[in-house]
Amino acid sequence: YVSELAKMDIFVYISKVEGFGLPPLEAMALGIPVVASDVGAVSEFIQNEIDGIIVSVIGTESDYCDQIIDLIHGQEKRALIGDQAKIKASTMTWKNVAEKYSKYLTAK
Repeated sequence: YVSELAKMDIFVYISKVEGFGLPPLEAMALGIPVVASDVGAVSEFIQNEIDGIIVSVIGTESDYCDQIIDLIHGQEKRALIGDQAKIKASTMTWKNVAEKYSKYLTAK
């Protein structure tokens, strides 16, 4: 799986319902820019235009295509987002995520 994932230049994750969204995070860990729906935790751990691209879950096929084409033609942007994605993914350890959720669940 990882060897196939590593061959990608862009990872596209279109989902209407999502829990955590591990596949986008796995792609990010390899420095692959992600274009994903704003569902579940994906929209919590991806900062749009910084370490990934978020498209509205009610977006059209054209909305996704526009973002993908932009990354295809924007080699520098693709590299910058990929670099930031790898940094972000390195902070998403089970311990860090558990601490964040714990703080969220205990907040009033």
